[in-house]
Amino acid sequence: MIIRPRPHWIRLLLVRRGSLVHRIYGQQLFIFALSCAVVAAHGQLFLWKVTLTASPFSLMGVSFAIFLGFRINASYDRFWEAR
Repeated sequence: MIIRPRPHWIRLLLVRRGSLVHRIYGQQLFIFALSCAVVAAHGQLFLWKVTLTASPFSLMGVSFAIFLGFRINASYDRFWEAR
């Protein structure tokens, strides 16, 4: 049996061969530039100030948690059935 040393997580993070990072690098830069522009223009462009409260985010979080709970339960059942 061949036992190889386990690589460190930083070494795995910086692997270039077989990685998809070079394919999505342009998209990442575009999203970063767009988000920087939105943060810079917030409240300056049209003089609109939108206040954000925690209630919509908490409602979304609860609905996502219930949805993911059902999905994970279904996938776990499929795994055990296939096993």
